[in-house]
Amino acid sequence: MPSSNLQLHYQPIRHRHTAQPLYYEALLRKGQTSAGSLFDQAEQENVRNRLERQALALAWEDIQSGHTAGRPIAVNVSPKALSEDLGVWRLLLKMARADHVFLEVTENSEPTNRALYRQRLEKLAALGMPLILDDVGSGYAHFTCLADHPFTYAKLDKHYLHWWTSALRSESRQKQILTELVLVFHRQGYQFIQEGIETVTSAKIADAIFPDHLIWFQGFALGLPERKPWHQGATLLPGQLHLHS
Repeated sequence: MPSSNLQLHYQPIRHRHTAQPLYYEALLRKGQTSAGSLFDQAEQENVRNRLERQALALAWEDIQSGHTAGRPIAVNVSPKALSEDLGVWRLLLKMARADHVFLEVTENSEPTNRALYRQRLEKLAALGMPLILDDVGSGYAHFTCLADHPFTYAKLDKHYLHWWTSALRSESRQKQILTELVLVFHRQGYQFIQEGIETVTSAKIADAIFPDHLIWFQGFALGLPERKPWHQGATLLPGQLHLHS
């Protein structure tokens, strides 16, 4: 996979009531090609670890150059790359020792070495890096992973918004179980992020599902991925996000 013209854009994760950012997620772009398409291609060419390493290197360059200006950012890594790629690990150690860097662990693979994976997550957490399990409940991001590793945040996939409001599944047992799981983990101190908040309607859906348990929102309604989104306001005003006001 050609590595030229790769660039990171940053999208805010905002507080649902105040619109203040928790962090800005670093999303890989190549022209108009999204991160998902880039990583799908890398997977087919068996170079995913290399692409993840390149994305981390770009984030580190942005930190070192002052591009992020000390603002909190999040980088993404797969369990596979974290457990087997030394270059990925070295870059994450640098970032963990820097201020305001979060780590999102993706759901698309299992670690090749479970003991080393756990050890490295624990090391990063001990260095003060906040850990987020991405797309919890889908792919390999099981709720058991959330309980067994030092994550403090969990991100819910945007498909849950459609799943919870589907007429065919509105009374489903699966829906009830998943809802209860989120509530149980919330009581244990985990914070949840709902992605896919594209409109006021989707914000209201998320609010209706968990009126007191989804503090953080991510989506186009809260801010587009941009190279420099630092001064970009939320598309939705805080008053619109504070749905109980």
